[in-house]
Amino acid sequence: MRAGSVESSTTFRVHLMAWMKKRADENFAAGLLALEHQHPNAAANRFWYALYHLSWNALQRAGLRPNALDSNATAQGSWKHETIKVNAGLIARHMFGNSDRELRFRLRALLTTIFVQRVNADYKEQPADGRLLRQAVDHRKLIFEEAAP
Repeated sequence: MRAGSVESSTTFRVHLMAWMKKRADENFAAGLLALEHQHPNAAANRFWYALYHLSWNALQRAGLRPNALDSNATAQGSWKHETIKVNAGLIARHMFGNSDRELRFRLRALLTTIFVQRVNADYKEQPADGRLLRQAVDHRKLIFEEAAP
């Protein structure tokens, strides 16, 4: 098989998607532990990265690259956090298709909520809100169960 062939490209994408999904699962588990131990700031950070990796996975699976949504990005670059947040609707459509409006709505709301909580946790004096994070966990569990691998 030649480097750059469709077959090698497909193999690479499958491998890339597998490690992103694994990272998403690990970050979610770490967020749950942090929340259980009354560490909402750490939980917000880990929950955001769980959603970030799941979103990155959906965009990569759809064949999109960072420069498709951000004119300052390169095709091989990483997805910016702000780009993930502002494209929540697009990400939801790629995760769930057009069939489940409720899941798409929940994902958009979840991405926005967790993004704000993560910014508070990492950069502001105001801590993340543990109550909001606990509510978000319920939505996130449903989303991760329904999202394609």
